[in-house]
Amino acid sequence: MWKKDEDQPDQQTADTTPRLATARPTQPSGPGRATIGPSISIRGDVTGSEDLLIQGQIDGSVTLDDHSVGVGSEGRVNANITGRIITIEGRVEGDLTAQEQIILRGSAHVKGDIKAPRVVLEDGATFRGLVDMGTPRTKADEKAADGKAAMSAKGGGGASRSGEHAASTSDTKSSRTSSAPPSGPARSPSDSSSPRPSSSAKDKAGTADRTGT
Repeated sequence: MWKKDEDQPDQQTADTTPRLATARPTQPSGPGRATIGPSISIRGDVTGSEDLLIQGQIDGSVTLDDHSVGVGSEGRVNANITGRIITIEGRVEGDLTAQEQIILRGSAHVKGDIKAPRVVLEDGATFRGLVDMGTPRTKADEKAADGKAAMSAKGGGGASRSGEHAASTSDTKSSRTSSAPPSGPARSPSDSSSPRPSSSAKDKAGTADRTGT
């Protein structure tokens, strides 16, 4: 005889294997990333040559021109931030300047001006300040502008020196002209006061003498 329980298919066992939730990367990742932990507090200027994730507190300035800067959900930054790409999840009081992009996540609280060619504000982000989507000036642009200003200043100085030289030359010529003696023969005071008698007057005087005698 057959048993009824044997003909029934085995019941499917419930899958109790835990599944890992795949969270999107919200901060710069890679082997060259540095992290400031939640228990770290920095007062001063922060610079470097690698990507940076801030989960602690910074008071001062953060300058990483060619690298990414991220402020995590636990980050508290009271400073101006400069970087290639800036991503904010925590709280920031200061200006943000990025060469490529600025991203404010839904949990971000930013008070300050932001400047970048591309700006992303997710739903829920809190922002108070001005937005400038022009291309930020890099150090190379500032050096080129300083070089042009120096060249223009040198050109203006040369023009002023040329004008001073021309003025001094004209003054020398005028002084030489005023000191030159007048042309023509000089006349004595006696010639100018007593004119000489003409020959006809002498002949008339001689005739009168002979007639009287």
